[in-house]
Amino acid sequence: MNSLKLTHFLLGHRPDFFSLDAESQNCARLTIASENRSALDSYIEKIVDKEILEKGLEDNQFVRAELYGYYLSLVVGLGEHRILLNDEVDMLTVMNELNLLESYDFREFLFKRDSGQQDANVTKPRPLGIQSVFFSYINKDNYRTAELTSLSHYICKKVRANAVKIINKAIPNKKETLFTHRAADLEADELSMRLARVTSINAGGKEAELSNAKSLTKKYFEQLKEALDDRLHEEAPVYYEIHGGENHTEFVFSNMKSIEGIRFSHLISDISGKKKGHRFVVDALIADETEQFKKFILSKIK
Repeated sequence: MNSLKLTHFLLGHRPDFFSLDAESQNCARLTIASENRSALDSYIEKIVDKEILEKGLEDNQFVRAELYGYYLSLVVGLGEHRILLNDEVDMLTVMNELNLLESYDFREFLFKRDSGQQDANVTKPRPLGIQSVFFSYINKDNYRTAELTSLSHYICKKVRANAVKIINKAIPNKKETLFTHRAADLEADELSMRLARVTSINAGGKEAELSNAKSLTKKYFEQLKEALDDRLHEEAPVYYEIHGGENHTEFVFSNMKSIEGIRFSHLISDISGKKKGHRFVVDALIADETEQFKKFILSKIK
């Protein structure tokens, strides 16, 4: 895979493209993409079709998505690593207005506050406004996916997954799907089938206890997130690099100070310049918080 396949498209919209300096080329690429997105999508789809055929690749949605993402990043991606956010925000806007991760983070914070997801009385994100910012980038011609997240959110996400297992072990349950007689009609269309499908939880007579446990868990994690935010806000800034799968990385930030000065246009190199923490610290925090939750919820389940 290489960027030469996109040369014709870029030159067709900007004949002097390759005479521009690196910064001007970056701006030109994003402008071309912003103004001609439909044409760009069609152009890339043809490249993908040809590459699958020429290289004898398996033609499925995953192969197509990776190839499409790679070539789209080459044009729309920001900076040397072609950072492309999985967000509706235009990358040209990111470059001009939200290049600093702090600015993007504040935008996320304001969105949550104005939509009622954040306390309206809070005026600044603490420790971070972001929960999960997914993006793709290209490293040494390899297409990779990644995520930016806060440490408090990451810990809560992992402990919450463990909490589900703890509750399910304490109160065994399973989902049961029932259908009305209308759905049993072999002539029923798909919409009728969906409308007639009813999903319930069978907990062997302990449905009320299960519902209460889930309610307590929801409140528990709201309080845990707030407590972690307060605690991490005062700690030294650090980031963690957590690999999940062959081509996916999570960049986890401890607090606001840990993202200071990070630019999307130099995202990977700016992150690399920050103090990197050890993965075992995160694992230990998850294990400790999981044990604390286990003690709490088992004391509430009769």
